[in-house]
Amino acid sequence: MQNTREELISVAERGELDQFVSFLKLCKTDGHDLQEVLSGCSKPQLDKLWDSIQQKCATTFMSLEVAEENEDQMQEELEKLLEVLEGVVNLASAAINQQEIYVPVSLYSTSVVLNGLLLPLPEKAEKLKNAMSHLFEVWWQKEIQGAEELMSNTFIYLLQRSLQTQTIVDVKRVWTVHEALSQVDLTNESSKSLKNLLKQCTYNIAYLRCSEGCRFLAYILSQEVDLTKILHNTIKNHLSTTARSWLVKYGEIYFRAWQRAAGPVLEKLETSCIQDLMYYAVHARKPLCQSLRRILCYIHNQKKQKGVEDMLLKLYDPILWRSLKVANPQVRVNATAILMDVFPLQDPDSKIEETNKLMQKQFDTIMILLDDPVPVVRSTAVAGVFKIMSVYWEMIPAEIIQSLISKIILELMWDASSADVRENVIKGLIVLLDNPLCHSVLKPILPELKNFVHDSSEKVRVAMLDMLLKVKGLRAIRFWSIVPVEHLLARLEIDTPPIARRIMKLIFSSFMPADKPADVQIGRCVTLIQTNIGAARQFYNKAHNHMSIQDTVNYITLLCRCILQCMKAEAIKNRLNDSASGDGGKLDQDDSQIDVSEDELSVHNIKLMSGILEAIVLLWNSVSVELDKTCNKEILVGLQNKFMVALPEMFKAFSDSQILTSLIMIAGNLPSKSVPSVSRSCLSKLRKMEENETEDYGCFLEVMCNWGKIEDVFEMVDEWIKASMPKAVKNILASYATTVKRTRKSVGFVEPSAPRPQLGLEYISYLIKHPTCQAIILSKYRDNVVELIATLQDVRKCIEGRMTNRIPTEGDDFTDDLLVECFTVYLKLLVLLHDDGDNSAILKLGQVITWSDSHLLPVLESQDQSRSNNSTSLSSETDNNTHSNTQDFTQGVFSRTLYNVDATVLLSGGRSRKRSIGKAKPHAIDLASNVIQGLLSVCSNMFLIGIADEDFSVQIANFCSDCLQADSALILLPQIITCFYQVTEFILLSYHVVDNNSNSHHGNLISDFFGKTFVSLAVHISKNKENGIKVLNSLKGPVTEILMSVYKSNVLESTVIRDLSATMVAAVLAEMSNASRNFDLDELCDSFTSLPILSAWLCEIVCRKSFIARNFLTELSVCIDSGAITDLHNLHGASHLLGTIVNGKIAFPGTKDCWESIHRELEKLNRKDMELLDGSAEQESKRLMDQKLALISNGLTKQ
Repeated sequence: MQNTREELISVAERGELDQFVSFLKLCKTDGHDLQEVLSGCSKPQLDKLWDSIQQKCATTFMSLEVAEENEDQMQEELEKLLEVLEGVVNLASAAINQQEIYVPVSLYSTSVVLNGLLLPLPEKAEKLKNAMSHLFEVWWQKEIQGAEELMSNTFIYLLQRSLQTQTIVDVKRVWTVHEALSQVDLTNESSKSLKNLLKQCTYNIAYLRCSEGCRFLAYILSQEVDLTKILHNTIKNHLSTTARSWLVKYGEIYFRAWQRAAGPVLEKLETSCIQDLMYYAVHARKPLCQSLRRILCYIHNQKKQKGVEDMLLKLYDPILWRSLKVANPQVRVNATAILMDVFPLQDPDSKIEETNKLMQKQFDTIMILLDDPVPVVRSTAVAGVFKIMSVYWEMIPAEIIQSLISKIILELMWDASSADVRENVIKGLIVLLDNPLCHSVLKPILPELKNFVHDSSEKVRVAMLDMLLKVKGLRAIRFWSIVPVEHLLARLEIDTPPIARRIMKLIFSSFMPADKPADVQIGRCVTLIQTNIGAARQFYNKAHNHMSIQDTVNYITLLCRCILQCMKAEAIKNRLNDSASGDGGKLDQDDSQIDVSEDELSVHNIKLMSGILEAIVLLWNSVSVELDKTCNKEILVGLQNKFMVALPEMFKAFSDSQILTSLIMIAGNLPSKSVPSVSRSCLSKLRKMEENETEDYGCFLEVMCNWGKIEDVFEMVDEWIKASMPKAVKNILASYATTVKRTRKSVGFVEPSAPRPQLGLEYISYLIKHPTCQAIILSKYRDNVVELIATLQDVRKCIEGRMTNRIPTEGDDFTDDLLVECFTVYLKLLVLLHDDGDNSAILKLGQVITWSDSHLLPVLESQDQSRSNNSTSLSSETDNNTHSNTQDFTQGVFSRTLYNVDATVLLSGGRSRKRSIGKAKPHAIDLASNVIQGLLSVCSNMFLIGIADEDFSVQIANFCSDCLQADSALILLPQIITCFYQVTEFILLSYHVVDNNSNSHHGNLISDFFGKTFVSLAVHISKNKENGIKVLNSLKGPVTEILMSVYKSNVLESTVIRDLSATMVAAVLAEMSNASRNFDLDELCDSFTSLPILSAWLCEIVCRKSFIARNFLTELSVCIDSGAITDLHNLHGASHLLGTIVNGKIAFPGTKDCWESIHRELEKLNRKDMELLDGSAEQESKRLMDQKLALISNGLTKQ
C-alpha cells in the first residue's frame, strides 16, 4: 500500500496525464481503495499531491482553449480531459471521505474549478457530472470549509437532473442540500434561470410524489416575497391539468410554507396566496372551484395546529359572508361549500360572547341557505349540514339540531323541484348514522321516509337503498321498520339493475337463510312467492350472485324435496301410497323431513307449486354455465341424477300449463335420453301449435337447443315457408332454378299439419334473440341457417311480383305483412352469420340495397310523378312569383357561400331517376315502404354492433338520400333520419381511427343529406301542414343528436361544419323571406313558435346548445356579408329571426355580429336601390325591420 501511495504522488508530480489516468484505472482493477491509499498520506504529501494535480489541470484547460480552433483536435482533447476529470473527482471524493478530513488549499481550488465545469460539460459526460455533484453534496453535508461556494452550480444541476429524470432519488438529493438556496440572492437578475427551474419544480409530479419533494416546495415557497408570488401563480396556472389525487399535496405544501414563513413572506403567503386560493374557490367555475377546495380542505383540517383557526377567520372574513349573499347562484354554491368545509369559523382567543355571536351568525346563514331559491344551493347546504351535525353533534345546542332536522326532513326531503336535494338529504342521513349519538333521534324519523323508495328519480332510490344497507349494520334500528318488505319486493320486481342489486343485498339473507333449518328456508320461500311472485322471479334470478355453486345446487335440491313431499302427502291423504313416496326417499340423502302440513304447501295450490318450480328453473339456468365446467361436473351429474328420478313423477302429478312449462325447462337441463317422452313430443307440440294460441313456445325451443335437436325446427320452418308461397311465385322461382338442387335431411314420421309460416318466423326470431340459443346455433347449426336464408331470399321475387301485380293478393295466405316479416328475418339472419369471408353481411346487405334501389324506390316515386319532373323550392307553391323568388334566393345562398353545395341538386331533391313503373297501387306502395323500413332498421343496427366499413356507410348514405327523394309522403323519414344518424357516427369515428385525408370527402354527405331533407320537409309542409308538424316532432330527437355529434367533433374539417351551418341558414332564410313577402312576419315574439313551421323547428333545435347556435349565427353573419342577401325581404326575414333569438333572453356569441351585418347590408341596399321602397310591400317591410333592429339593439344592450 505504501508503494502505491508513493507511486501516486510520483505520477502526479511528473504531470503525465496518461500515466495519471492509467494509474487510477490500475488501482481500481487491482482492488486498491483510493480512500485507504490517501489515509496514509501526511499533510505535506497531500499538499504536494494536490498542488501537482491543480497545476496539471490548469495546464490541461489552457491546452483545451488552444485546441478550440481545430474541431477534431478539440474532440480528442475533450475526451482526455473527461478521463482526467473523472480521476480527479474520484480522488477528491476519497480525500473528503476520510475520518479526519484535511483539505489542502489546492484541493479546494481544484474543486472550485470542477464546480465551474459542472454545468458547461456536455450531456455525454452525465456520469462525470453526477460524480462531481456527489462530491460537492458530501462537501456540503460534512460542512467542510468553502462548501457555500461549491453549491451554487451544484444546486442548479440537481434541479435540472431531478426535472429530467423525475426520480424520487434525485428529488431527495435536492432536499438534502435545500438550505444552500439561502446562500443565493434571489432578488438579483442573475437568479432568473434558477427561478425558472424552481417554477418547474412546483408542477413536476416527482416532487409531489414524495414527502421530501413536498417539503422542498414548501421551503422555496417561504423564502422570498417575489419568489413566493411567482411560484403561487405557477401552481395556480397548472391546477386545471393536475390530477385530483395530487391536489391535496398542494394543500400540504401551502400549509408547511405558512408554518415556516415569517415577517413579510408570511403576510404575502396569507394575503396573496392562501387568500387568493380562497377567493377563486368561491368565484371560479365548477371544475377549478373543486380543485381549489381540495387544496383548502387540507388547511381546514389543520385547525388543531396553533394559529390556524385565527388565520382562517381573518382570511375568509372579507370574502365568505359577502359571497353568500350575491346574486350569482354559482358563487353562492361555492361559498356554501366552503362554509360547510371550514365550519366552525372561530377565534380561539376571543371572548365567549363573541364566539357565541359568531357561531349564531353561521347557523343563521345556514338556515338562510337551506331556503335558497336555487336548488343546487339548497342541495349543497343540505350535504354540509349533515356533515357538520355528524362531527359536532355534541357541541351544537339541541334546539338548533331540532330546527335543522325539522327543516330538512319536513321540507327539503319533500322538495319536488330537485331530485338532487332529496338525494342529498338521504345521503346526509347515511353520514349522520355513523355517529351512534344520533340513532335515538333518527329512529322515529326514518320511517317517515319509506315512500321515497318509490321516488321517481333513480338516484334518490339508490340513496334510499344505501341508507337501508347502512341501517342493516346497526343494532339500534331495523331496516324493515323503515321500509316494509312488501315495498322492497315491489321495487325488486320492476326497478333497474342498480336498485335490484342493492335490494338483493338487503333481503337475501332474510329469504334464503342458509344457517336455518330446511323448514324455515321453505317457509321463507313460500312467503316470498305468495307475497310477490314477480319479485320472487327477480330474486331467484339474481340469487346465484350471493351464494356458491354448491349452495345453489343444495337449495335446488331442497325445493325439489319440498315438491316431492307435497306429492307424497297428497298420495297418503288419498290412500294412494304409490311410487311417489318411494322416489321421494331416493331424492333425500339425509333423514331430515320438511313439514308440509300447512295448507299452503299442497299440490292443489297451483300458484305456489308453479312458483317453486319456476324458482328451480331460474336458479338452475343462472348457474348452468358454471355447472358445465369440468370442475363442477360431479355436482352437475348428482343434480341431474336426482331430477331423472323426480321429474317423471312430477309430470304425472301436475297438469297445469304453467307448471308443465317449468317442468319442460327443467327437463332441458337433463340428457334427452333420460326424459324420452318429453324430448320426443316437443317438435310435435311446436308443429301443432296455433298462431293465436297463448301457450308459450319458448320453453320448447330452448330445450330443443339444449338437446341438440334445433335442426328439426329449422327444417320445419323451411317447409312451412315453401309450402305457403303462392303458386305464381313457385312458377317464377322454377324459371330461375338451376340443375343443382339443395338436398337436406327430411324429418320422418311427421304428422301432416297446415303450414304456419308466421309462427315459424316467430320461432326463428325467438331463437336468434335468445342469447343461449343464438350461441348454440352459431356454433353447431350454421348450415341450417344458410339453407333457411336461401329459402327466405326467394321472398324477394314474391315481393317483386306482388308490386308488379304478377302475383295476386286476393285469397292468398301469404300476406304482405308475412312478406315483410320474411324479408326482415332474412336480413337478420344475414347479419347473424356475418364473418369476413363469404358470409359478409356488409357485402350481402349491399346487394339487398341495390335490389331495393331498383325495385322498391320506383314504387314509392310513383305516388307523386310530378316530383321527378319538376324542381321544387323551399316555399309554398300557391304563388308562382313567390315560388320563383324563393328558389332564386336559395340558389343564391348556396352559390355564394364558399362550399361545395350543389344548389341545383338540392332544389331538385337529388339526382333525377329515369326509371318509372307508372302509378303503383296503394298496397304496393305500403309494401315497399314497410320493406324499406325493415331494411333501414337492420342497417342501423349493423352500425350499432360494428358491422360496417367505409364503402358500406357511403352506400347507406346514398340510399337514405334516394329514399328521401322517392318518399314524397315522408312515410320513411323517421327511419331514414335514424339510420343516417348511425352513418354520421360511423363517419366521425372513421376520422378518429383513419387518416383524415382518406375520409375528407365523406363529411360532405352530412350537409348534402340535410339540404335534401329540408327541401322535402318544406315541400311536404306546403301540401300537408298538419302532418308536416307531426313529422317534425318525430324528427326532433335524432336530428338533435346528429347536430350535436357533428358540432362536438374535433376531427371534421371546418368546411364540413360550415357546409352544414350554411345548409341550415339557407333553409331558414328562404322560408323567412317568403313569409316576409306574404306579410306573415309581424311583431317580434320571445318564442320560436311564432316563426314559420320549418324555421321554428330548426331554430329550436339549434338554440338548445350554445355551441351549435354559435356556429349558426356565425354562418348567418357570413351569409349576409357574402352578398347572398339580394332584397329587403331577405333582410327582413334575417332581422326577424335574429330578433326572436334575442327576445329569448339567451345570450349567444355572434348575435351582435349578425346585427351589425344586417345594418351594413341594409345601408348598401338603401344607397343602391332606393326606388325599391316605392312599393307598399317594401315600405312595410322596411318599417317593420327598422322597428325590429331597434328592439334587437336594446336587447343586446341589456345582455
